[in-house]
Amino acid sequence: MQESTYNNMNAARSSKRWDNWEGHRNQINRILHERVLKSSSTDFCKAAIFGAGNCDDIDLNYWLNNVDELWLFDIDLESVQQGIERQNIDTKMIDKLKLFQIDVTGLDKISFFNDINQMLKDSTPIKKVVSYIRKIANNLEVIDDLINHYGSFSFVASSSIHTQLLYPHFNQMLSNTKDKETLMREADYLMSTLVKNYNQLLLNLVKENGTLFIWTDEFELSSDRGNLHLLPQFQREILNSNYTFLSKFIYNFGLKGAVECNKDLLSKFPNFADRLIDKTYDLIYWIWHYDLTKHYLIHCFIIRL
Repeated sequence: MQESTYNNMNAARSSKRWDNWEGHRNQINRILHERVLKSSSTDFCKAAIFGAGNCDDIDLNYWLNNVDELWLFDIDLESVQQGIERQNIDTKMIDKLKLFQIDVTGLDKISFFNDINQMLKDSTPIKKVVSYIRKIANNLEVIDDLINHYGSFSFVASSSIHTQLLYPHFNQMLSNTKDKETLMREADYLMSTLVKNYNQLLLNLVKENGTLFIWTDEFELSSDRGNLHLLPQFQREILNSNYTFLSKFIYNFGLKGAVECNKDLLSKFPNFADRLIDKTYDLIYWIWHYDLTKHYLIHCFIIRL
């Protein structure tokens, strides 16, 4: 059910996006080269990217030049396939690509959105709807779709997917609902579970001595939000490596899915936080210039297992 929402989002792609996102792609390539590939000790490099989407933030030729096998995971495979075609992959490398359609939340499998839709149509009391969402959040487990691939990837990447795990489709569903504010607050509670489960799925897939490579869109600077005037300040803080300011800002004002991701990873890897003080650049920030009126503060985690 979520697939149509994300397909529509991907279909709204600007024809200039590939060119506009060049700096973002190059930054990801640089981190991939310096912080992931250089530390890889395996002969056969099998990699995965979750949230491939239109592939505009992924230089597939670069990745394929550096791995033996590249798995692309997304709920919207149609957009992934179109993205692959646009990048004119070298025919010698195309066989390295493997595509896998997946709902990493597991919500479609349990008919979560269908159930919510039906309850809203039936004018179910809001307390019962909230109770249902809370029950799902407390009992939802990590999906088992990829259990046969656990421990098989040299490195696993996640491309700005944490903030997209629930809100786009759920928000669209509730567009004409009078209790939208109440239900969106409850969605925050569910989001925490989804993020933890998703992170655990990624970790399960990484082999021993492998690497987890995550970048998340932490904060939106846009004309819609009326905060574009903050862009120069963020660029300045990044240039000055003022990670204390950036991390505190994100903690207080960041996008929900990204903040939950940070909390979960730092709770799972407490020693990782200690290394950040030494500026080892395992944690990296940059600005993703999405389009002329929208930019995102990106936060990158590199975790070696």
